[in-house]
Amino acid sequence: MNMDQLLIVDDEIEICELLESTIGDMFSTVKMATTLADALELIKTENFSIIVFDLNLQGLNGGEIYLASRSEGNSNNDTPCLAISGHFSEDFINKHQDNIELLRKPFSIDELTEKIFKMLNVNSTKSDESSDDELTDDDFFDDEQSDIDSLLDSDDSDEGDEADNNQNPPSAKTTDFLKNLTKK
Repeated sequence: MNMDQLLIVDDEIEICELLESTIGDMFSTVKMATTLADALELIKTENFSIIVFDLNLQGLNGGEIYLASRSEGNSNNDTPCLAISGHFSEDFINKHQDNIELLRKPFSIDELTEKIFKMLNVNSTKSDESSDDELTDDDFFDDEQSDIDSLLDSDDSDEGDEADNNQNPPSAKTTDFLKNLTKK
């Protein structure tokens, strides 16, 4: 899965970089902003697949990012938004829980990726009954680990192992996923 563009907004560059290293591989381009002004400018001029933002940006309200993305004539008015914060007020939750995904700090990588998958309508769990429109882990991983092992250990295989690997060659999706995973 490779979406077009991700926007990460946090006033701490280390958090931006951590988020980029965690979920950036899912997107062809990652933009980062460390100020509300920079984020608002990017929202005006670029199209994003998803916007992830810290709700508290150096004392400013990160919720402005959501409001700007929904302004009339903005190309991001349907872009899913994920607000991250150590504390969400009851008022904020009541106003925005139907429009913005919320993720409370601290969070795990699994929680973050599950939110991203949910927001992009991608099923991240294995399922026997998936629709043609949804991508699942099955689209990237086969039940047998041997496909991945054969890609990673191809230089070390002897002729006997090579014959076995040719019977079950890895899918193009698996190969592309592994290439993207190791690009960094």
